[in-house]
Amino acid sequence: MTKAMRLRARVWFVTMTLLASSVVPVAHAQPNPGGFGLSWNDCIGLPGAAQNLDYACDGSRDGNPFRLVVTFTPPSDLVQFVGIDVYLGVRTAFPTLPDWWRLGPGECRAGGMVFPGSRAGIGTGATGACIDPWASADNAGGGFQWSSEMEFACSRFFCSAYPTSGSGALTIAFARDTSVPLQAGQRYLIAPSLIDPADPHVDPDPSCVGCATPACLFVNAVELVQIAGQIPPQQDIYYMTETSERQYVTWQNGGGGNGCPIEVPVRRTTWGAIKAIYR
Repeated sequence: MTKAMRLRARVWFVTMTLLASSVVPVAHAQPNPGGFGLSWNDCIGLPGAAQNLDYACDGSRDGNPFRLVVTFTPPSDLVQFVGIDVYLGVRTAFPTLPDWWRLGPGECRAGGMVFPGSRAGIGTGATGACIDPWASADNAGGGFQWSSEMEFACSRFFCSAYPTSGSGALTIAFARDTSVPLQAGQRYLIAPSLIDPADPHVDPDPSCVGCATPACLFVNAVELVQIAGQIPPQQDIYYMTETSERQYVTWQNGGGGNGCPIEVPVRRTTWGAIKAIYR
Protein backbone atom coordinates (compact mmCIF):
# COMPACT_ATOMS: atom_id res chain seq x y z
CA MET A 1 0.00 0.00 0.00
CA THR A 2 1.37 3.42 -0.99
CA LYS A 3 1.61 6.39 1.36
CA ALA A 4 -1.29 8.08 -0.46
CA MET A 5 -3.46 4.97 -0.14
CA ARG A 6 -2.67 4.72 3.58
CA LEU A 7 -3.66 8.36 4.01
CA ARG A 8 -6.99 7.88 2.22
CA ALA A 9 -7.71 4.80 4.34
CA ARG A 10 -6.98 6.76 7.50
CA VAL A 11 -9.27 9.62 6.43
CA TRP A 12 -12.07 7.14 5.66
CA PHE A 13 -11.67 5.48 9.08
CA VAL A 14 -11.70 8.78 10.97
CA THR A 15 -14.72 10.02 8.97
CA MET A 16 -16.75 6.85 9.65
CA THR A 17 -15.84 7.02 13.35
CA LEU A 18 -17.02 10.61 13.62
CA LEU A 19 -20.24 9.89 11.76
CA ALA A 20 -20.99 6.89 13.97
CA SER A 21 -20.33 8.88 17.15
CA SER A 22 -22.69 11.65 15.97
CA VAL A 23 -25.50 9.26 15.01
CA VAL A 24 -25.59 7.09 18.11
CA PRO A 25 -26.95 9.73 20.53
CA VAL A 26 -29.70 10.72 18.08
CA ALA A 27 -30.83 7.11 17.71
CA HIS A 28 -31.46 6.94 21.45
CA ALA A 29 -33.56 10.11 21.58
CA GLN A 30 -37.19 8.95 21.55
CA PRO A 31 -40.12 11.39 21.27
CA ASN A 32 -43.14 11.04 23.56
CA PRO A 33 -45.32 8.60 21.59
CA GLY A 34 -48.58 9.65 23.25
CA GLY A 35 -51.31 7.06 23.43
CA PHE A 36 -54.69 6.15 24.89
CA GLY A 37 -56.39 4.32 27.74
CA LEU A 38 -59.71 2.59 28.38
CA SER A 39 -61.70 2.10 31.57
CA TRP A 40 -65.18 1.61 32.98
CA ASN A 41 -66.87 4.34 35.06
CA ASP A 42 -64.18 7.03 35.01
CA CYS A 43 -60.76 7.98 33.61
CA ILE A 44 -58.19 5.23 33.96
CA GLY A 45 -56.09 5.85 37.05
CA LEU A 46 -58.83 7.59 39.04
CA PRO A 47 -60.36 5.93 42.14
CA GLY A 48 -63.72 5.08 40.55
CA ALA A 49 -62.26 3.52 37.40
CA ALA A 50 -62.48 -0.23 36.78
CA GLN A 51 -60.81 -2.67 34.42
CA ASN A 52 -63.62 -5.23 34.70
CA LEU A 53 -67.38 -5.15 35.23
CA ASP A 54 -69.42 -8.06 36.54
CA TYR A 55 -73.19 -7.83 36.20
CA ALA A 56 -75.90 -10.28 37.27
CA CYS A 57 -78.01 -9.56 34.15
CA ASP A 58 -81.03 -9.34 36.43
CA GLY A 59 -82.50 -6.05 35.24
CA SER A 60 -81.16 -4.09 38.21
CA ARG A 61 -79.27 -1.68 35.91
CA ASP A 62 -81.92 -1.29 33.22
CA GLY A 63 -82.06 2.39 32.35
CA ASN A 64 -78.87 3.05 34.34
CA PRO A 65 -76.18 2.44 31.73
CA PHE A 66 -72.56 1.49 32.26
CA ARG A 67 -70.00 4.11 31.18
CA LEU A 68 -67.08 3.21 28.92
CA VAL A 69 -64.41 5.95 29.10
CA VAL A 70 -61.63 6.51 26.55
CA THR A 71 -58.75 8.78 27.52
CA PHE A 72 -55.87 10.05 25.38
CA THR A 73 -52.41 11.56 25.81
CA PRO A 74 -51.13 13.78 22.97
CA PRO A 75 -47.70 12.85 21.57
CA SER A 76 -46.73 16.53 21.39
CA ASP A 77 -48.21 19.92 22.20
CA LEU A 78 -51.27 20.60 20.01
CA VAL A 79 -52.03 24.23 19.24
CA GLN A 80 -55.50 23.98 17.62
CA PHE A 81 -57.19 20.75 18.73
CA VAL A 82 -60.82 20.40 17.66
CA GLY A 83 -61.81 16.72 17.65
CA ILE A 84 -61.10 13.02 17.98
CA ASP A 85 -61.95 9.73 16.24
CA VAL A 86 -61.63 6.44 18.15
CA TYR A 87 -61.70 2.92 16.66
CA LEU A 88 -62.77 0.22 19.12
CA GLY A 89 -63.78 -3.43 19.06
CA VAL A 90 -65.49 -6.10 21.14
CA ARG A 91 -64.92 -9.84 21.08
CA THR A 92 -66.17 -12.89 22.93
CA ALA A 93 -65.03 -16.48 22.81
CA PHE A 94 -68.06 -17.39 20.67
CA PRO A 95 -67.74 -17.96 16.90
CA THR A 96 -70.57 -15.47 16.29
CA LEU A 97 -71.28 -12.23 18.14
CA PRO A 98 -73.97 -12.82 20.82
CA ASP A 99 -77.25 -10.94 20.28
CA TRP A 100 -76.64 -8.94 23.46
CA TRP A 101 -73.70 -7.23 21.72
CA ARG A 102 -75.60 -6.52 18.50
CA LEU A 103 -76.15 -2.81 19.05
CA GLY A 104 -76.49 -1.52 15.48
CA PRO A 105 -79.64 -0.16 13.81
CA GLY A 106 -82.24 -2.89 13.29
CA GLU A 107 -80.31 -5.39 15.42
CA CYS A 108 -81.43 -7.19 18.56
CA ARG A 109 -80.30 -4.49 21.00
CA ALA A 110 -80.58 -1.41 18.82
CA GLY A 111 -80.68 1.60 21.12
CA GLY A 112 -78.71 -0.20 23.83
CA MET A 113 -75.75 2.09 23.27
CA VAL A 114 -75.61 5.89 23.34
CA PHE A 115 -72.74 8.23 22.48
CA PRO A 116 -71.89 10.84 23.59
CA GLY A 117 -72.96 10.41 27.18
CA SER A 118 -72.77 13.06 29.87
CA ARG A 119 -69.28 13.97 31.09
CA ALA A 120 -70.61 14.95 34.52
CA GLY A 121 -68.73 13.18 37.30
CA ILE A 122 -65.92 12.02 35.00
CA GLY A 123 -62.33 13.27 35.17
CA THR A 124 -60.82 16.08 37.18
CA GLY A 125 -62.19 19.17 35.44
CA ALA A 126 -59.94 21.89 34.01
CA THR A 127 -56.82 20.68 35.85
CA GLY A 128 -55.45 17.51 37.39
CA ALA A 129 -54.83 13.95 36.23
CA CYS A 130 -57.65 13.75 33.66
CA ILE A 131 -58.66 17.05 32.09
CA ASP A 132 -61.92 17.69 30.23
CA PRO A 133 -60.85 19.58 27.05
CA TRP A 134 -64.45 20.11 25.92
CA ALA A 135 -65.78 22.19 28.81
CA SER A 136 -64.52 25.50 27.40
CA ALA A 137 -66.29 25.05 24.06
CA ASP A 138 -69.55 26.79 23.23
CA ASN A 139 -70.73 23.55 21.65
CA ALA A 140 -69.38 19.99 21.62
CA GLY A 141 -70.96 16.86 20.20
CA GLY A 142 -70.42 13.65 18.31
CA GLY A 143 -71.80 10.33 17.19
CA PHE A 144 -70.99 6.65 16.75
CA GLN A 145 -71.28 3.76 14.32
CA TRP A 146 -71.61 0.13 15.41
CA SER A 147 -71.00 -2.78 13.03
CA SER A 148 -71.58 -6.38 14.12
CA GLU A 149 -69.45 -9.22 12.72
CA MET A 150 -66.81 -6.66 11.75
CA GLU A 151 -63.33 -5.85 13.03
CA PHE A 152 -60.74 -3.11 12.46
CA ALA A 153 -57.31 -3.74 11.02
CA CYS A 154 -55.07 -0.76 11.65
CA SER A 155 -51.89 -0.08 9.72
CA ARG A 156 -49.36 2.64 10.50
CA PHE A 157 -51.57 5.24 8.84
CA PHE A 158 -55.26 4.31 9.06
CA CYS A 159 -57.86 1.72 10.11
CA SER A 160 -60.19 -0.26 7.88
CA ALA A 161 -63.06 -2.56 8.90
CA TYR A 162 -63.46 -6.04 7.47
CA PRO A 163 -65.88 -8.93 8.12
CA THR A 164 -64.93 -11.06 11.14
CA SER A 165 -67.24 -13.53 12.86
CA GLY A 166 -67.62 -13.06 16.59
CA SER A 167 -66.52 -9.41 16.63
CA GLY A 168 -68.06 -5.97 16.77
CA ALA A 169 -66.51 -2.73 15.48
CA LEU A 170 -67.28 0.65 17.03
CA THR A 171 -66.26 4.10 15.79
CA ILE A 172 -66.89 7.15 17.97
CA ALA A 173 -66.24 10.77 16.99
CA PHE A 174 -66.37 13.86 19.17
CA ALA A 175 -65.63 17.50 18.30
CA ARG A 176 -65.83 21.06 19.60
CA ASP A 177 -66.74 24.24 17.73
CA THR A 178 -63.60 26.18 18.71
CA SER A 179 -59.97 25.07 18.91
CA VAL A 180 -58.06 24.59 22.16
CA PRO A 181 -54.36 23.91 22.89
CA LEU A 182 -53.43 20.58 24.49
CA GLN A 183 -50.27 19.66 26.35
CA ALA A 184 -48.05 16.68 25.51
CA GLY A 185 -48.09 13.99 28.20
CA GLN A 186 -51.32 15.20 29.81
CA ARG A 187 -54.24 12.79 30.05
CA TYR A 188 -57.53 14.04 28.57
CA LEU A 189 -61.00 12.49 28.45
CA ILE A 190 -63.75 12.30 25.88
CA ALA A 191 -67.45 11.79 26.53
CA PRO A 192 -68.30 8.25 27.66
CA SER A 193 -70.09 5.60 25.64
CA LEU A 194 -73.18 4.46 27.53
CA ILE A 195 -74.14 0.78 27.40
CA ASP A 196 -77.61 0.10 28.80
CA PRO A 197 -78.04 -3.59 29.77
CA ALA A 198 -81.81 -3.46 29.25
CA ASP A 199 -83.27 -5.99 26.82
CA PRO A 200 -85.81 -4.26 24.56
CA HIS A 201 -87.90 -7.44 24.40
CA VAL A 202 -90.64 -8.15 26.91
CA ASP A 203 -89.73 -10.18 30.00
CA PRO A 204 -89.84 -12.94 31.07
CA ASP A 205 -88.74 -14.16 27.64
CA PRO A 206 -85.89 -11.87 26.54
CA SER A 207 -84.39 -12.95 23.26
CA CYS A 208 -81.16 -10.88 23.17
CA VAL A 209 -79.08 -13.53 24.90
CA GLY A 210 -75.41 -13.08 25.78
CA CYS A 211 -75.37 -10.62 28.68
CA ALA A 212 -73.59 -13.15 30.89
CA THR A 213 -71.03 -14.02 28.19
CA PRO A 214 -67.50 -12.82 29.04
CA ALA A 215 -66.24 -10.21 26.58
CA CYS A 216 -63.29 -7.95 25.93
CA LEU A 217 -63.57 -4.36 24.65
CA PHE A 218 -60.49 -2.61 23.31
CA VAL A 219 -59.15 0.43 21.47
CA ASN A 220 -57.44 -0.12 18.11
CA ALA A 221 -56.43 3.45 17.27
CA VAL A 222 -57.10 7.13 18.00
CA GLU A 223 -56.95 10.15 15.69
CA LEU A 224 -56.47 13.61 17.20
CA VAL A 225 -57.71 16.29 14.79
CA GLN A 226 -56.61 19.91 14.53
CA ILE A 227 -57.79 22.75 12.30
CA ALA A 228 -56.59 21.95 8.78
CA GLY A 229 -53.52 23.68 7.40
CA GLN A 230 -51.13 23.24 10.31
CA ILE A 231 -47.51 24.30 9.71
CA PRO A 232 -44.93 21.55 10.46
CA PRO A 233 -43.91 20.27 12.90
CA GLN A 234 -47.61 20.59 13.82
CA GLN A 235 -49.89 18.09 12.07
CA ASP A 236 -53.52 18.24 10.98
CA ILE A 237 -54.09 14.71 12.33
CA TYR A 238 -52.11 12.78 14.93
CA TYR A 239 -52.70 9.04 14.48
CA MET A 240 -51.93 6.78 17.46
CA THR A 241 -52.05 2.98 17.64
CA GLU A 242 -50.10 2.49 20.88
CA THR A 243 -51.64 2.49 24.33
CA SER A 244 -50.12 4.76 26.96
CA GLU A 245 -51.89 2.96 29.82
CA ARG A 246 -54.33 0.11 29.08
CA GLN A 247 -55.83 -0.84 25.74
CA TYR A 248 -58.75 -2.96 26.94
CA VAL A 249 -61.43 -3.59 29.55
CA THR A 250 -63.38 -6.76 30.27
CA TRP A 251 -67.05 -7.56 30.76
CA GLN A 252 -68.00 -10.44 33.08
CA ASN A 253 -64.26 -10.91 33.70
CA GLY A 254 -63.57 -11.53 30.01
CA GLY A 255 -62.49 -15.11 30.66
CA GLY A 256 -60.35 -14.34 33.73
CA GLY A 257 -56.63 -13.94 34.22
CA ASN A 258 -54.31 -11.05 33.50
CA GLY A 259 -54.58 -9.16 30.23
CA CYS A 260 -57.25 -9.51 27.59
CA PRO A 261 -57.79 -13.26 27.07
CA ILE A 262 -59.26 -12.67 23.62
CA GLU A 263 -56.20 -11.26 21.92
CA VAL A 264 -56.88 -7.91 20.29
CA PRO A 265 -56.30 -7.18 16.58
CA VAL A 266 -53.39 -4.76 17.15
CA ARG A 267 -51.38 -7.80 18.25
CA ARG A 268 -53.12 -10.48 16.24
CA THR A 269 -53.47 -9.13 12.69
CA THR A 270 -50.71 -10.17 10.29
CA TRP A 271 -49.29 -7.96 7.55
CA GLY A 272 -50.66 -10.41 4.98
CA ALA A 273 -54.16 -9.97 6.39
CA ILE A 274 -53.84 -6.20 6.25
CA LYS A 275 -52.61 -6.27 2.65
CA ALA A 276 -55.55 -8.45 1.64
CA ILE A 277 -57.98 -5.75 2.70
CA TYR A 278 -56.60 -3.23 0.20
CA ARG A 279 -56.28 -5.49 -2.87
